[in-house]
Amino acid sequence: MAITRSDIEETRATAVRSNRKMTLRDVDGSGSRDLPVRGLTLIIGPTGDGRWVYAYRKRGKDNKGKRHPQRWVRIGGVEETSIDTARKEVRLLKEMVASGRDPLAEKEVAEREDAARRAEEALMNLSLIDAIERYLAQKACRPSSLASERMQLILSARDIGIEDARINSITKRHVMDLIDQHRSKPATARQRYGALNRLYKWLLARDMVTSNPCAHIDRLPAPPPPRTWKPSALELQALWQAAETISGTRGRFLKAMILLPLRLSEMAGLEPSEVSCGQVTLSGKRTKNGDDFSLPIPHSYLYLFDPDTDVRVFQLARRGSFNARKGFSGQVRKVSGVERFHFHSLRKLFVSELAEHDIGDPDLADSLLNHRQSETRYGVRAAYLQARRRRRKTEVMEAWANLVAYAVKHGYWPRESETLPENVVWFDHG
Repeated sequence: MAITRSDIEETRATAVRSNRKMTLRDVDGSGSRDLPVRGLTLIIGPTGDGRWVYAYRKRGKDNKGKRHPQRWVRIGGVEETSIDTARKEVRLLKEMVASGRDPLAEKEVAEREDAARRAEEALMNLSLIDAIERYLAQKACRPSSLASERMQLILSARDIGIEDARINSITKRHVMDLIDQHRSKPATARQRYGALNRLYKWLLARDMVTSNPCAHIDRLPAPPPPRTWKPSALELQALWQAAETISGTRGRFLKAMILLPLRLSEMAGLEPSEVSCGQVTLSGKRTKNGDDFSLPIPHSYLYLFDPDTDVRVFQLARRGSFNARKGFSGQVRKVSGVERFHFHSLRKLFVSELAEHDIGDPDLADSLLNHRQSETRYGVRAAYLQARRRRRKTEVMEAWANLVAYAVKHGYWPRESETLPENVVWFDHG
């Protein structure tokens, strides 16, 4: 018999009352297109919600010679799909089955393709801010490098007013505007451009954008000349005296930076467990180049590395990581009077004065800076030369401490004196 609206309402009431699933089947007795259709089924659940379905078997047999299993196609909900619409849909499905097609398989393929298309459209229409977060989430680097990359990308978006833009709406003109804004600060312009370029290369490799707006930029400012300034002995004396004036953790930190050629982030993040047996030992996760690294501490200055807390040797911030690099550098400049001071200049001073005093050898000094590009750290030589040279490094660090002490006391280097002081150790290259 044909399903009617009253049949539906009565069955729904019964299903709710009995708290069980009920089924109604449409029966086609004549084949007339406006009469019931065999195979159309209405399933009503205990809540009264119903759905139209059609049961069929694909024509033919499977590879084992058996009939294909019965499959069910959902046509629609009883509320949004009328009886006549459901019957028309079943007639179309029957025609597909009769021609050897598999309606459910085709529907599943269409749904997957539609889902993939919508996912692709969503990716292509991703906001710049969301894209930045996705990019950074997979980027493997030190936390400080990750924070720097995020800062450059966020500032790039802010500088050209595109924080709310979609990734495919960023054009070459936007990038040129960004560069032009910082034309007077070439280092800033190149940092902003570099971060955006890395982001869009990543997006392009994943087909999330159709092009890289940073490509073919020929008006990038020339890189600024490398910083070559390093403190004189008199300026080093002023810096050491400033450390004593500043005192506390910051004063102790400044002295430690003068004595050990670590990078600022490496020293600021130093943990008590990384200081033992008279040396600093850092894992690759804490170094710029990702290599494990150890550095002897001059014996007379071990006290500088007595930890402030269980977490930090130098607790420079009230809580968490130290981020006031510019403020600290400004404080040192003001107290010392060394206006050109920056922490990285201390690393240049270290390697330069060792060479000037003929202490150690260039490869050894470079290894104390943890430079991967040193000749001892790459190529065939690196594969063969595995020696850590701990004794030699300790001697060089002790000699450096003596050089610092001499400069702090006299205001000039031993090499600038007519006689060699007794407390400075000299080495040959043997």
